[in-house]
Amino acid sequence: MMIKQRIIIIALSEMLDKGIEHITIKKMAQKTGLNEDRLNDFFLFGDKELLMDVIEYAGEKWVHEIKASIHKVPNKDQKLNTLIYGYTMGSKKYPQSLSTYIDLWKLIKDKQDEYIKMRLKTIYNFYIAEFTHIVQDMGYQHIPYNALIAFGIFLTLISDVVHIQSLILDNKLDYDYMYRILNKLTKQFLIGEIV
Repeated sequence: MMIKQRIIIIALSEMLDKGIEHITIKKMAQKTGLNEDRLNDFFLFGDKELLMDVIEYAGEKWVHEIKASIHKVPNKDQKLNTLIYGYTMGSKKYPQSLSTYIDLWKLIKDKQDEYIKMRLKTIYNFYIAEFTHIVQDMGYQHIPYNALIAFGIFLTLISDVVHIQSLILDNKLDYDYMYRILNKLTKQFLIGEIV
């Protein structure tokens, strides 16, 4: 495993355990035993690049897990259920991810941080592009690409809202009921009732 990837994996564990404020070059140098100058060679934009590399890696890992889960189930309906659940109910499996994204949105809003905004935009675009590819690979090629993009954005937005509501409502959300509604809505979209 490459050194940079090892650093990112260690930083991800720290972030999920302690939050984004613990993702700094200095703290990762202490955690890994590597020299700060050596870490700066890997992350030219410093702490911000380290943080966004970690978040990007976490997003790629999350999408990979969804794809692997889809691959394991035998039929199209179960594959679709797995996709919808993975994309919209992430709060249930990864409740700590909410704090991470809220912290990032705050940095963008309060500090007008263009680097973080650009990197977060790339991550969201990745989620949406992967959603469209998965749906097309499942045999729904008849849906116009722009409609798939719009629906991918919709599901990503729903995921963010579910994350936020889970905080506000102290995790008293009826995830199963929300999932059933989203499942039905998505199936209606895919068969062409909503376009």
